[in-house]
Amino acid sequence: MAAIEEKVSITNKRQTFSVRGTPISLYIDSSIFCLSKMLSAMSERWSGEDMPYLDIDPQSFHFLVSFSTHTFESQDNPSRINDLLTKRLTEEFLKNPQYILGARYLEMNIESVEYLLKEDWDCQDSEVDSLNACVKEKKWHYVDCFVYIAFMLKEKNEKFNDVHLLQKKGVDDNFPQGTLLRCLSLTIRWPHDDALIEASGGSMCEEEQLVFGTNYHGSYSCQHSFISYKPLKEILTSIYKLKHPRTKEFCQVILTYMRGQENTHLRKI
Repeated sequence: MAAIEEKVSITNKRQTFSVRGTPISLYIDSSIFCLSKMLSAMSERWSGEDMPYLDIDPQSFHFLVSFSTHTFESQDNPSRINDLLTKRLTEEFLKNPQYILGARYLEMNIESVEYLLKEDWDCQDSEVDSLNACVKEKKWHYVDCFVYIAFMLKEKNEKFNDVHLLQKKGVDDNFPQGTLLRCLSLTIRWPHDDALIEASGGSMCEEEQLVFGTNYHGSYSCQHSFISYKPLKEILTSIYKLKHPRTKEFCQVILTYMRGQENTHLRKI
């Protein structure tokens, strides 16, 4: 009972700020204290009698308080309506320079806000569209993830829309299968570039191949095929050994998105 009373008394404590002359009171467990380094530091030094001054537009401050509250609410109770509210609030935030200035003044992390507006992974190429059904809900094998990102970048990033990708698929009779795409290798080819070839002394190859695994087939009496994939570390080593500058750049960009392999929440572009 004492513990409950202590929790209630803590929750009822308030901190009052002078927001450009307007007194605004917040419960000290308000979500904005967790997202604002400035307010968090003030709360630690708060004597209980002071009224710290904040040089921020009062309307913007009210919005940022509501935005912070919703951020934690949506994390604790994910739902379609909360996703919609998050999108709308984020759009409103990024459209209003006063809100952005206020967030910077309060030392809030606005990079995470910009991230929320990015689109979910999606690729319409028939080579990888089988993965679209589980973009938001399933962890992927690292080979599936790498190949999907490659085709997605070709489709969505103008810098790489001239790349030609060819995946060699294998046969996997295992259940469940190790990967959905059953990709053994990915060939990456660029348009002919005389200047690049001349600069390399004629040694530059416009086509390079990443080999992910080996297909093994059973005997006549036991016709069972399976794919043995290389460890991710070995595949990364082969990426670092690529020679074509555009292929190396392309693969480096792919790797920046590979965090989404296991964490579906990071599948944004």
